[in-house]
Amino acid sequence: MIVKKLISFVSVFLLMLFFPACTPSAYEDVRIEEFPEKYKKYDVLPWEMLEDHRFSLVYEKILDDFPKDQYLHEFVSELYVVATGNRFVMTRQGPFIFLVGCMPHSCTVTRVLVLYDPDRNRAWAYAYDFGVHGRYEVWLGRPNDQIKKLIDDLDIMVDRRL
Repeated sequence: MIVKKLISFVSVFLLMLFFPACTPSAYEDVRIEEFPEKYKKYDVLPWEMLEDHRFSLVYEKILDDFPKDQYLHEFVSELYVVATGNRFVMTRQGPFIFLVGCMPHSCTVTRVLVLYDPDRNRAWAYAYDFGVHGRYEVWLGRPNDQIKKLIDDLDIMVDRRL
């Protein structure tokens, strides 16, 4: 998975470098925008989302599938992350809030990505660690292939914008 992300990231970077006017087709219908007034309350840091009652309930529910003894559990459940802030994402399927963060001192190998649909009150997450503990990755919230692709694409897009 990480190799695919790296190849995608390099491909997008080269495309943008040599053809700056080109937009990769994977991102045509996905836009990271400023937070509209209706969704302004989500323009916070990831861990501050846990103060929102609706979000915290749905997030706790998707964590039911995550083993409590897994060493990443506290990092993922408490959103104890290094982060720059949430992103507002507009797609053909509607608006989403994208939370991305990494484990302190391990940003290149340990991350959590959360996609929240505030209109339908649904959430999905992808957490991974490819560091000293070996390779571990988990999808939470039972995302379909379309949601997984959106999370992967957003991960690349956000990395590109940092």
